[in-house]
Amino acid sequence: MPEERKLVSVLFADTVGSTALGAEHDPELVRATMARYFERMRAIAERHGGTVEKFIGDAVMVVFGVPRVHDDDAERAVRAGLAMRDELAELNRELAVELAARVGINSGEAVADPGAAGQFLVTGDVVNMAARLQQGADVGEVVVGGLTEQLTRVAIEYRPHEPIVAKGKATPLRAFTAVRAKSAIPDQARGLPAMRAALVGRDRELKLLLDTIERAKAERAVHVFTLLGEPGVGKSRLVGECLARLRDEPVILRGRCLPYGAGITYWPLIEILRAQAKVAGSDDRASALANLDAHLATVLGTSADVQPVRARLLVLLGLESPAVAFPDVAPGRVHAEIGWALRRYLKALTATRPAVIVIDDLQWAEPALIEVIDGILDRMRGVPLALICVARPELAETHPRWAVGRTNASTITLEGLDAAETTTLISRLLDIDDLPAALRTQIATRSEGNPLFCEEFLRMLIEDGRVVNAGGRWRATPAAATVAIPETIVALLAASIDRLGAEEKHALQLASIIGERFDLAEVAALAEDASPAALDALERKGLILEDREVGGAGAMRFKHLLVREVAYGSLAKADRAPLHERFAQALEAEAGDRRGEFAEILAHHTEQAFTLSAELRLSRDVLVPRAARAATAALALAERAEFRGDIALMERFLAVAERAASIADDPGLNERGAFLRIRALLLAGRFDDARPTATAALAAARESGDIGRAARIAQALAYAEMWGGALSDIRPAIDTARELSEAAGDAAGVIEMDALDLEYFWGSGNFSAFVDGGVALIERARAIGESQAAQIMKRVMAAARYLGELDLADRYAAEAREIGQRLGLRALLREIRGADAAGAWFKGDAAAALAILDEVRTEAADDGDANRLVNVGRRTAEILEGEGRYEEAVVALSAALAESVRTGERWNRSELLGHLAVNLLRIDRTEEAQPYAAEAAAMVRGPEDMSGVAEAEWVRAHVLAARGDDDAADAAFSAAMASADRGEFTHLHINLRLDRAEFLIARKRAPEAAALLAEVERLAPPPPWNYLPARRRALAAAVEAQRV
Repeated sequence: MPEERKLVSVLFADTVGSTALGAEHDPELVRATMARYFERMRAIAERHGGTVEKFIGDAVMVVFGVPRVHDDDAERAVRAGLAMRDELAELNRELAVELAARVGINSGEAVADPGAAGQFLVTGDVVNMAARLQQGADVGEVVVGGLTEQLTRVAIEYRPHEPIVAKGKATPLRAFTAVRAKSAIPDQARGLPAMRAALVGRDRELKLLLDTIERAKAERAVHVFTLLGEPGVGKSRLVGECLARLRDEPVILRGRCLPYGAGITYWPLIEILRAQAKVAGSDDRASALANLDAHLATVLGTSADVQPVRARLLVLLGLESPAVAFPDVAPGRVHAEIGWALRRYLKALTATRPAVIVIDDLQWAEPALIEVIDGILDRMRGVPLALICVARPELAETHPRWAVGRTNASTITLEGLDAAETTTLISRLLDIDDLPAALRTQIATRSEGNPLFCEEFLRMLIEDGRVVNAGGRWRATPAAATVAIPETIVALLAASIDRLGAEEKHALQLASIIGERFDLAEVAALAEDASPAALDALERKGLILEDREVGGAGAMRFKHLLVREVAYGSLAKADRAPLHERFAQALEAEAGDRRGEFAEILAHHTEQAFTLSAELRLSRDVLVPRAARAATAALALAERAEFRGDIALMERFLAVAERAASIADDPGLNERGAFLRIRALLLAGRFDDARPTATAALAAARESGDIGRAARIAQALAYAEMWGGALSDIRPAIDTARELSEAAGDAAGVIEMDALDLEYFWGSGNFSAFVDGGVALIERARAIGESQAAQIMKRVMAAARYLGELDLADRYAAEAREIGQRLGLRALLREIRGADAAGAWFKGDAAAALAILDEVRTEAADDGDANRLVNVGRRTAEILEGEGRYEEAVVALSAALAESVRTGERWNRSELLGHLAVNLLRIDRTEEAQPYAAEAAAMVRGPEDMSGVAEAEWVRAHVLAARGDDDAADAAFSAAMASADRGEFTHLHINLRLDRAEFLIARKRAPEAAALLAEVERLAPPPPWNYLPARRRALAAAVEAQRV
């Protein structure tokens, strides 16, 4: 590896008192004491990211910036020096000795020469000056050079030190004594109030934005405009200019993605909804709900969608869990349901005027948010809506499929201004015309056309007195010609923050803990010494601004997200941890009964407090409580992720929870995490992994006597066996779960297990037992809740239809529909509507059934519900097939199969494959049919799968018939009937007999066909059942024709 020039910070620390120690104590004791000293110093250096280059006698030399540069190397060095000074006091107490340290630190450019084993030899004037500063320090003092002080003044409190004379230097070295570490944080802001110039060089981009909004309005269609650009390049300014020029006053909705850790899923949408509904962070739950209800009443009026939209928006806001708000929705559909509610809300909101939605920092969006936005773009029709998404270029990496292939999408990258535009901007910002030409050129070159760089550099010139206001005009002084220009925007912002007074820097850093947006009261809650005057000064200087989007007294935001990032980075990790903890506690107290709404932000701050504490290896009395809080918050979010069916988020939160719980050493947290781990495996479909994990956890719960936990685990294990186990293991697992649920007093759990037990009857084709058990279970479930009862009704009515008990099915359908409408159970209502098609079909009205399915298909496509699309396609094809419309059946089956493969759905796969093969054979596309038939046969689970075996034999019969192997085909038809006859698959019994009769008629075997048709009439339930009447009449007529 070649030599490298690096900006480094070098620390020298020398002990005071070691000579006296050697004179007064045994040599072995001295050696052991100094070994402990060097061990402690090395640990401190490495903990702060430094590299110990060497020990020289009683001194240690540490370099920060090799082998890897950090943006806060100088701060790390000073914090390490202070820690070394303080550590000696602890060491003196432990060993009963009297040692002290003198520490010197300097920052500057050095040459780093990599030697053997990855070691670096650092040389340069910066090393010599660090040694001189150490020699000039008093006992117990940490002395730093001028550049180190400048780079760290945000985070470290200093007092002046007299200049230190250094050999070889014409003038004494500027020096400062480090007193203590402070707390500091920066987040986001936009330009000095005094530095607002007309928009420069963005005419084309501005026109594109305005044209997109106008197009959305004119076409009454959704259009998305994605604006990419590096930080500070002017994205927000461009969007602001665009919004300011809009006419006709469209509805403006704005939210931003947060850069926090996992789980801030819907934050931009939450911000938008809160702003529209006038829900303030200080509102209690009752006030928040009242404001939301009033807003929805204004927007949606008396629409039937008010209740289901409200339920889904409550989940979006975190005011209710999905299990309570819409218990009829499967976890994997929660994101889609929230998307549906937002589309209904936006459609109503834009009924009288267009809307513009701005989402900032989309590169930080969670996949679930992208899914919701995709739904807006793909499924909203006739809505005048422009969506402006602002992001950094890494959006292409975090979401590579964003806006790909959409005709209603435009994306541009905002490049830096060119040299002429940059020069114009510099002149306009403060109407400065007399900056030295060379300086103006350097700024234009170094800024790379970044407007924020130009603003901040001019601010620095003003604060340094190099640009002054004279006679109402800004003028450059001669000193402006000699200023050094920082290399990057980050370095420039760091320098700007360093120039702030101590109280101002401290206030800015406190605000950065909270985030891009904050409230003045929140800053005050973080520290007693947070100065209101300092915050006022920061606003005057333009580093923070009044947040007019949020509104309210004290609502503020950073000028630019980079300001917040630089400020936060200047804060030592040891200072960040307690501040994150303090803010979480303050937010939790303020949130009150709306804690769930802020759960993700609370979890972020508790996780940061714990992670930083663990990284710094703080004492257990500090670390353990923080770990417990982090684990508790992460487990709550893992549960929320499960309710939403988001396995990726659930896994991420479980990882945090398990790591924190292992330190918290709380059996309750570990047990809760273990149970959620089982649930995560089930949600992921990893039944084989879930089964042994659940079995072990169940044994442990039983041994500990925790019956409630044992019951919950047993319930999870029963589901694992039902969906992934052998049939022989299902009933014992359900029985165990039922017994434990009864012992735990979990009535709802008992009913849930009884309902799961009914599915065993379904799988074995015993629909009579299913209906009998289901009717009794419905009455028991009513006492628990109507929602659970309605879910059981839905399954009972389906089983009743298979038995031909259509009146019973209709009665339960009507009752379940009434419950669903009253409680806003939209998913239940959709399923009942889909089942109406089966009812019409079994009554002989194929046209009505197909019309219902067309309606359901349109709704499913609008919802993006792939599973429903597959089910609708399968049922549509079966009806078309029964009506003899085989080519149409092939089209429907092909579409459903494609959707099944695309999504990974397998519940309907074998039936789709088999029916597609048979219908292809019926229209003489034999070669195409063969692979589908083979794949369908391979998917049969085994002889216990009665309907699966029957379907497979039916497909085989048609394949053999197409080959001309009539005897084998007839045998296969017989085998199919025999398998189906083991269960109460009434419609399947009839279908198989009609198909075999058709096969026999084609071979002039009318008497045998007649016998089969007689069986059909015997098996058919009484009216109103009238399944496939046209086909039955046609085959009967064909038999009579042969007899004649």
